[in-house]
Parts: sequence; C-alpha cells; structure tokens
Amino acid sequence: MSQSRKRVAKRDLNHAKDYLQRRLRDYALSLAPEHSIDEARLEFERIIWGFDSKDRSLLFHSWCEKYLIAIEWEKLEEAVCDGKRQVRRFREFRTALLSQAT
Repeated sequence: MSQSRKRVAKRDLNHAKDYLQRRLRDYALSLAPEHSIDEARLEFERIIWGFDSKDRSLLFHSWCEKYLIAIEWEKLEEAVCDGKRQVRRFREFRTALLSQAT
C-alpha cells in the first residue's frame, strides 16, 4: 500500500530502523496481504546493511511504502517520536553550583 504522503526523515532513520527490526524479529508487523514477513525481513536487512547512507535512506523509504499498511505507518511515527523523546531526556543535563564550606 503506497503512503507517498508519509516519509521517514533521514535524521529519524535510526529510530525507525530500530523499531522495524524489533517488529520484524518478533513477527509483530502487520503487512499488506500480498507480502510475507520473511520476504519483508530479508529485503529490510539487505537495505539496512548493504548500502551507503544516501542510498539507504531512499531504499528504506521505498521499503516502507511497499510493505507497511496505514496502521503500521502510524505506529512507526509514534515509535520515532518516542525515540526522539528518549534521546532528548538522555541529553538533558543539570548543573549544580558546588561551593566549599568555610
């Protein structure tokens, strides 16, 4: 099912990749009926491990358009947002002023 209006931004590729790898590994991804999860996983792994970063981004998006149904696009978007939130929380830091007691 083509979802051309949706895109995974290049900066979000790692979050999306991690989410989809987990879902494919656990056979938890709902795909269009004409595709099998094993076929999707093989093609996904070839894309993730076999191309330079410029090609990977384009091929990753093509893979998503080919295999993901609408509900999976929504779950992917949520997972990317969650991943970005976790990174922001991790990068937050607190400063404290320490002074020597006299």
